[in-house]
Amino acid sequence: MSDRRPAIVVRSLSEQDDAAWEAALRESPHCPWLQWPPWHRCVGKHLGAFEMLGIENSGSLVGGVIGFVTEEGGKRHFRSNPLTAYHGLWLCVGDLRPGRVETLTHDCAEGLVRHLNAEFSTWAIACAPEFTNVRDFESLGCRVNINYTYRLPLADAETMLSTFEKEARRQIKRSEESGLTFEACEATEENLDSFEKLALGIAARQGLDGAMAPVGLFKALAEVICNSGRAKMFLARSPNGDAKKAIISCWDDQRVYGLLGGGDTEPGSGADARFLEWRHFDWLHRAGHREIDLMGANLDRLHSFKKKWNGVLTPYFTITGGRVERPGRLKHLRRGVKGLLRAATG
Repeated sequence: MSDRRPAIVVRSLSEQDDAAWEAALRESPHCPWLQWPPWHRCVGKHLGAFEMLGIENSGSLVGGVIGFVTEEGGKRHFRSNPLTAYHGLWLCVGDLRPGRVETLTHDCAEGLVRHLNAEFSTWAIACAPEFTNVRDFESLGCRVNINYTYRLPLADAETMLSTFEKEARRQIKRSEESGLTFEACEATEENLDSFEKLALGIAARQGLDGAMAPVGLFKALAEVICNSGRAKMFLARSPNGDAKKAIISCWDDQRVYGLLGGGDTEPGSGADARFLEWRHFDWLHRAGHREIDLMGANLDRLHSFKKKWNGVLTPYFTITGGRVERPGRLKHLRRGVKGLLRAATG
């Protein structure tokens, strides 16, 4: 009798597989909301081909990864969704013992790398901080890079204010004195239009063209996310009622994720963004949430802004591989991600 483990199969999934994907995802610690297919699919409709890969063991879904496919010179490339810091590979570990989790990770890494290398010239996936065992990917010839995000414990407004850096407190006070107001919004047509305008304004300031930040992307994305039942839009308004800054945060049973944002580009408007984030931290805490991931701390400007919240700097891994070496491809990928993150976060 053979004790050989069942072979891992990796295959493309369709929308009809969403229910099975979500059922397995409930047993994963790898940031379930960020792995929710509809929001990735919405991005794919605007930015390029979307592909959802399921990892099966003996016919049962045990993991997966979502990415976007581009073609260049007859070569295909797979990368994580550029509008978020990470989501990457998730595995259904349930209550498995640590040794069993290692075995599952090893088998899935072998199957996934084999599939990705066969299908794509290059690929890159940025995994959740909870995905800590990447040594199997390294042993398979993949490159592993460390990135960072901030995670911040949530508390009431005054308690949190006391933990922020002095400059952050000063900016919040300045925005309060200017008459800025806070609003937790429904996804009405007016609010969706406001979000789209603010997101596109940031994109234009960063010099992104219509291919990278097309009209309609952010409105459609905001509607899908806000109607998930696990997300909320927040706006900061000037005394005359104009929307100045916007944030959309989503959540699962593990934490909140500060997913998307936008804002006007007037000088000094960073203080308004600071005010909005602080007030939305308080709203989330009162709604029962206890931690927020600020989704990235890698770009200098965003790192400098987020550092002043005094959150916990948290590492996560980006795994890259492929059939061929292309000089500078990682730098090119980072440049594209950097631009899209700026458009999304302001």
